[in-house]
Amino acid sequence: ARLYGYHNLPSTLPVGQLPATRVEPIFALENRIKALLKGLGFTEMLNLSLTSKELAGDGSLVKVLNPLGPETEYLVADPFPSAVEAVKNNMARFPEIKMFEISNAYRPQEKKDLPHETDFLTLAILSPLFSDTENAFLEVKGLAETIFKELSVGSYNFTDYTTFPYQYSMPIDKGSAFVIWAEKEIKSGKIIGVGGKSLEINNLWLVKINLKVLEELIKPRNAFVSLPAFPPIIEEISFYLPGEKTYEEAVAAVKTAGGKILVSVTLSDLFTDQTLKLKGKRSLTLKLSFQHPEKTLPGEEVKPLREKILKDLEEKLGAEPRAK
Repeated sequence: ARLYGYHNLPSTLPVGQLPATRVEPIFALENRIKALLKGLGFTEMLNLSLTSKELAGDGSLVKVLNPLGPETEYLVADPFPSAVEAVKNNMARFPEIKMFEISNAYRPQEKKDLPHETDFLTLAILSPLFSDTENAFLEVKGLAETIFKELSVGSYNFTDYTTFPYQYSMPIDKGSAFVIWAEKEIKSGKIIGVGGKSLEINNLWLVKINLKVLEELIKPRNAFVSLPAFPPIIEEISFYLPGEKTYEEAVAAVKTAGGKILVSVTLSDLFTDQTLKLKGKRSLTLKLSFQHPEKTLPGEEVKPLREKILKDLEEKLGAEPRAK
């Protein structure tokens, strides 16, 4: 252009429609997660991919050939240690901390020069209210479920790590640890994430979610559904659930017994005290919403379904109704 002469170039402005910008699906997912977590009160933390051997994680590690020093000698293999270190640096100023990070973890690959990269979402939640392990688990589980619900994630399950059939290396208290997996049949390759209580800091809980597996489970965005023309009938059922039975099992039994007109089941109340703990039970109250798409439901149609639900809970899970 300089040799030809800038003055010889036409001064006509370009015309036509600008090409659409294409965003990679994983980056779009990351942006959705960041916006969601900031709305839930989380603060984003940014840790370096290069770290010391102590903070890199357990198992096989990727070592840098020419590191600047011992603090940047390895690539991060597990985001948990770096997250704990970030909490340590902030806990003196903030009694409650909710932080998240989206980052890569690196593991060496046999017969390959480059390491294997995995995208993880890491949550670190510190609260003085987490001194009760059961309440802390419910709070953390609720946060994870909120993320899954907002992202329209399909089926997923929470399982106690002590009953999980596969070994999974993680620097957290295995007595409080849980595994989130994707299918009814437990498969090691379909682990969405893991979580549990930190071994180093009291009342700190950590969650790690594999974004690649999460992306595979996201359903298409929900289409608009018009408001129902007929009102629902709201019922509540209260029962004592044996300690070895889970909330998910109770909800599944309720939905099966309730049939098609049972449109939603939500937890209304969860209660336990020392007496119930000694009996190995806890009290649950579920709110049931019955609704027919073509008519107003009379109470006479809902009553036998309510009785069937309580009967199935008693027979399948050993639940004891508090009031019939």
